[in-house]
Amino acid sequence: MRVAALGPGWGSHFGWGRGSRGLAGARTEGGQFPSSAAWLGARGALMWRLVCSWWVWGVALACSLLLARQGLAELCPIPPFTAVSVGGGHTCGLSEDGSVDCWGYNGDGQSFPSWGVFHAVSAGGWHTCGLREEGRVECWGYNGWGQSSPPGGVFRAVSAGRYHTCGLREDGSVECWGDNYYGQSSSPGGVFRAVSAGGAHTCGVREDGSVECWGDNSSRQSSPRPVLVPCYVVGSLADRIDADPGDGFCEDMVGECTLRAALEELSALRSGSVRVHFSVSGEIQLRRALEVSPQVKVVVDGAGQIVVRGDGTFPLFSAPGGQLELRGLELRGGSSAAQGGWVVLVESTVEGHSGPGIRTDFSLVVRSTISGNGGPGIEGGATLVRSVISGNAGHGTGGGGTLIRSIISYNGGDGIAGSAEVWDSTIEGNAGHGIAGGGTLIRSIISYNGGHGIAGSADVRESSIVGNAGHGIGGGGKLVRSVVSHNGGDGARGGTVEASQCRVSGNGGVGVRTTGGRLLAVEVNQNRQGGVVVEGGEVTIEGSAIWGNQSPADGGGIRNRGVVQLVNSTVSSNESGARGGGLFNAAGATANVVHSTVAFNRASAEGGAVFNEVVSETEFGVLRFKNSLVAGNQGSDGSCSGPLTSRRGVNFATDRSCRDFTEATLEALALEPLEDRGGYTPVHGLGAGSVAIDAASDCTDLGGRALAQDQRGAPRPYGAACDVGAVEAGAEAPATTPLPTVITRTPTPSPTTTPTFTPEPSSTATDTPSPSPPASLTPTETLTATTTATATTTATPTPTASPSFTGTRTPTPSPTPSPTSTPTPTVPATATPVRGCTGDCSGDGSVTIDEIVTMVNIALGSVDVSMCLAGDASGDGTITVEEIILAVNKALLGC
Repeated sequence: MRVAALGPGWGSHFGWGRGSRGLAGARTEGGQFPSSAAWLGARGALMWRLVCSWWVWGVALACSLLLARQGLAELCPIPPFTAVSVGGGHTCGLSEDGSVDCWGYNGDGQSFPSWGVFHAVSAGGWHTCGLREEGRVECWGYNGWGQSSPPGGVFRAVSAGRYHTCGLREDGSVECWGDNYYGQSSSPGGVFRAVSAGGAHTCGVREDGSVECWGDNSSRQSSPRPVLVPCYVVGSLADRIDADPGDGFCEDMVGECTLRAALEELSALRSGSVRVHFSVSGEIQLRRALEVSPQVKVVVDGAGQIVVRGDGTFPLFSAPGGQLELRGLELRGGSSAAQGGWVVLVESTVEGHSGPGIRTDFSLVVRSTISGNGGPGIEGGATLVRSVISGNAGHGTGGGGTLIRSIISYNGGDGIAGSAEVWDSTIEGNAGHGIAGGGTLIRSIISYNGGHGIAGSADVRESSIVGNAGHGIGGGGKLVRSVVSHNGGDGARGGTVEASQCRVSGNGGVGVRTTGGRLLAVEVNQNRQGGVVVEGGEVTIEGSAIWGNQSPADGGGIRNRGVVQLVNSTVSSNESGARGGGLFNAAGATANVVHSTVAFNRASAEGGAVFNEVVSETEFGVLRFKNSLVAGNQGSDGSCSGPLTSRRGVNFATDRSCRDFTEATLEALALEPLEDRGGYTPVHGLGAGSVAIDAASDCTDLGGRALAQDQRGAPRPYGAACDVGAVEAGAEAPATTPLPTVITRTPTPSPTTTPTFTPEPSSTATDTPSPSPPASLTPTETLTATTTATATTTATPTPTASPSFTGTRTPTPSPTPSPTSTPTPTVPATATPVRGCTGDCSGDGSVTIDEIVTMVNIALGSVDVSMCLAGDASGDGTITVEEIILAVNKALLGC
C-alpha cells in the first residue's frame, strides 16, 4: 500500500459508498472532493483510520507505513488510475504505473494489496486478485473457500466472484478455484475469449461470440439468451401476402419471400424475437399497412437499401402491443411511418407522411431523421440519440422524453410538447414552446422558438436560452453557468429561482421574477421591464451585478415585495419610469444592503438609488445599509427616498438624501466606470486615494457572517481593513471559466436516404438575435456545432457623471495579513522545534506518529496551530496536506 496525497498528478478518480467503511467521500459538484467534514464522520475515528488502518478516499495518510514500510524513501501522489473494480465492501484501482491501491472494508485484508506491478485487478466479495505482468495471479483477503489461493501458471485475465475466482489461460481455457457449491468453479472445456465470476455463477464468452454460463441458475442467470433468432430474408420488392401464414415458410403464391409475407408468418409466434433482412434493394409500394404480431419483437433491417412507401391513407407499420425496430429504412408517404406500443428507429428516414411521423406510446430514435410530415414528428414520448426532427407540421415530439446530441427544429408546434431531459442538443425555431413542460437542460441550446424557451420549471446547466418569443424559463428552477438572453418575455420567472455564474440579459420582460431563491455571481442586465422582481419570499443576491435595466414601473434594478439580501453586489445604471431607479422596497418588504455599490441609477420620480415605501404608520418597508456606497444617482428628491431603518458600519453617499450616511463627492470616492475586473460580473472599481478604501468598520454582514471575498471573489480585506462597497481595491480576483454564448445555425440541404450524420449541436450564441429563420427547413446531412465559450462583458455603460482617475493603489499592509481577531497563543516553553524539521512539534529532533496526528487535527480545524508550530512550514497559520507529507518524510528519513 502507498500513501496518497491530493496534489498535482493526482488522477481524476472518484467513488461513493458507505463512508463508515471508508469506501469514499461524497463527490461534490464540479468534480471536487469534500472537505474534512465529509470524509468519515467523527474526527476522532477518522484520525485513527487515517493513521493506523483504514484506507480513506481523499487524503489517505496511511501512516502505518512508518511501521510497515521502513525502507520507503519518499511519499508521492498516486498516478492516475486506468481501471477500477468494485467488490463487496471495498474498491481497488489500477494506476497507470501498474500499482494497485484499495480502499474500503479491510477486515480480511482485501484492501491491503500486494506490492509490485500488475496488469489487471478484480475485487471480489471479500477478497481481491491481481494479474501480474508476467501472467501470474496473486490474491489477498478472505480465503475461507480457497478463493485467494490461485493455481500456478500463466493467465491472461482474472475475475473475482463472491467466494470463488476464475482465470482465463493463455490457451483460452477457463480455470476456477474457491467455492463450488453450485458448480460455479466447475468450468467447462473449450476456448473462451473472456470470463466473469459472479455471486455463485460464472459466464464466459466463446470464440464465436456466444455466452456460456455455469453455476447457480435459480434466477436463470446462467441461461444466456440464444445467439440465433428466427430470421427471414426478403427477396422480392412486391407487396404480396404469404401463401400459408403460420406454416413457418416465408413464401407468397409464386414462392418468393416478401416483406408482408415475412411479417404474416409472425402470426404463428406468440412470443420471441424475429429479424427480417433483405437480399434485394429498391422501393416497396404498399397497398395497406404491414401488421406486426403482438408480444413479438420484430427487427426489420433494410441496411440503407430499402424504401417503404404508402399512399398517405394508412400507417406503413402497425404494431399494437408489440415491439418494432426499423433499421436502415426510408419510410415515406403513409399516414405515419409506424404506430404501436413501442417503436425503435435506427439510421432511418421518416418523411412526407400525411400525419405524424411516428404514432406510438414511446419510441427510441437513433441516428435518424424525421422531417416534413403533416403532423408531429413523433406523437408520444421519445428518446432521441444523435437524431433530427425538423420541419414537421405539428410538434417535434408530442410527449416528453430525452434528447441526446439531437436537434428539434422549425416544427409547426412545440419542440417538445411535454417535459424533457436534454443533453448536448438544440431545440430551435419551432412555432410553439421549445419545451412545453419542465425538465433538465445540459450543455444545450433552446433558441428562437415562438413560445417560451422552457415553459415549466427547469434545471439548466452550461446552456443557452436565447431569442424565444416568450419567457426564457416560465416556471423557475436552477441555472448554473448558463445564459438566458433576448427572449420576448421574462428571462426566468415563477417560483424559486436558484442561479449561479449566469447571465440574464436583453430580455423583453423582467430579467428574473421570483418568489424566493438565490442569485450568486449572476449578471442581470439590459432587460426592458426591470432587472429583478421579488414577488414574495426571500431572495439572496450575492456577488452579482444588476445593471442597465429599464422599467416603466417602480424599481429599475430591483423591485422587492419580499425579503432581499443584497451582499457584495453592484446595482448600476438602471432606470425606472416611476420610483426607485436602483431599488424599490415596497411597504411590508425588507431589503438589507451590505458591502454593495448602488451607483448611477435614475428614477423619473423619487429615489434615484433607493425608494423605501411608506403606506401608513404601521405599514412601511424595512431598509438597512451596511458598509455600502450610494453614488451618482438621479431622482426627483435625490438618491434615497423614504425612511432608513438602520445604518451600520460606514456608508458613503454623494448627496444628503441618504440620512446618516457619510457624504462624499464622486471625486473623493474615485468610483471608476463599470467594467470587467475579473470574476463573473462587472464592477465599479475604486481609484487611487478613494475615501472608501480601508474605511469599512468590519468585514461581516448584518448577521455577523464573515465576508472573506468581494463581488469578484477577490479576498477581503486587502489592506488594514475592508473597503466600503462591492469591490476590494487592489485585490486580485481568481481566474474564472467563461460562460457559454450562442450562435444560431442555418441548416440547409436535405439528408440523403440513409443519414449517417452525427449531430452534436452545441453552439455559441451571440446576445443579439439573428433574423427570423425561414418558415420551413430540412436539416443537413451533417449537422455539427462546437461548444465554445468566450468571455464577454457586454455593453459597459460609462455614466458621464463619473470622473476618470489615474494612479495605482499601493497597500501598506502585506497582501496576506494574519487575522487580528484571533490572537496567536503563546508557544509553550518546551516547544523548541528543530529549524527546518517540519512536524517536530516537541522539538526533540524527530517526528512521531502522534505529532503527525496532531498536524492532521490542526488541518481539520479541531486543534489550534499553536500545538505544532513546526508543522506550519510556510508560516501562514495553517497546515496543508503538503506539509503533512513533508512531516511523514521527516519521520521516515529523520530530521
